[in-house]
Amino acid sequence: TGYYQSTHRVTHSFSDQGRHSVLDDRFTTLAELFQSVGYRTGAVSAQPWISKATGFEQGFDHFELVSGNRDPYSTDKAMVAALEWIGKVKNEPFFLYLHSIDPHEPYDVRDRFSFGTESGQIPEVFADGIGKLGGWTVSGTKPTPEEMEYLLAIYDGEIRYVGITTSHGRRHDDFAAVMRDRPLDFVQLSYNLLDREVERELLPLARDRGIAVIVNRPFQRGHLIDRLERHPLPAWASDIGISNWPQYLLKFAVSHPAVTVAIPATSNVEHVLENMGACRGVLPDSAQRQRMIAYVESL
Repeated sequence: TGYYQSTHRVTHSFSDQGRHSVLDDRFTTLAELFQSVGYRTGAVSAQPWISKATGFEQGFDHFELVSGNRDPYSTDKAMVAALEWIGKVKNEPFFLYLHSIDPHEPYDVRDRFSFGTESGQIPEVFADGIGKLGGWTVSGTKPTPEEMEYLLAIYDGEIRYVGITTSHGRRHDDFAAVMRDRPLDFVQLSYNLLDREVERELLPLARDRGIAVIVNRPFQRGHLIDRLERHPLPAWASDIGISNWPQYLLKFAVSHPAVTVAIPATSNVEHVLENMGACRGVLPDSAQRQRMIAYVESL
């Protein structure tokens, strides 16, 4: 919806009439906005509170709740359902909302990812599965150290990818040390056309170690766009499919060989559609990237 829960007022509690609270149709959802400009819209949820029962199907051509919250494989089923829907969409523009619930009890890691405890033993209380986990939640009874070790292990066993995040150029030395010493799958860091310190060490390190890179603040929270929009784009920008400054900045960020994806935060759907233009056409090569830097620095 783009709104905080305190605004849309949909909660998992029941109303006085004994029904779930439901999203009021006076709220326009992101899916409805995408739908209005010709996008196919689909949603797959593994969370019962994100469902038709609570009104979150507004604007979706396809909405599917895959399972209840007691299913340890609900996220796996959601992924399969999402991929099946994408396959039906084919080459049409689409918006997909995928909502998972993991890591979440009940945990079942027997055929999932790696987990283990120092002792290699499963505490007796867990012999039949999650044991007294629900009881701890309700009664406040504290698990023993051995039981807590096992709880942490089964939680970790539901996590496939591990990464770390920084922003605003903070603690890069510590960040690099973790990247060198830990088996990370991804990192998230700040990078844009003017804030390029990460090119010195963090981006080469990520590339060398096969670590995916998520770029935050590609617009400096909009400050770069505010600074640049009073100037014309260079004439050669159209050669690489650029028609506005947000696309200029995004194409610069994602064209670095180490970068996997950029996440330009926005609450404006027009800006979303504008940003998505950066997905089309060619990406700038090394020489074009230097030309992009030189042009902006000359303004």
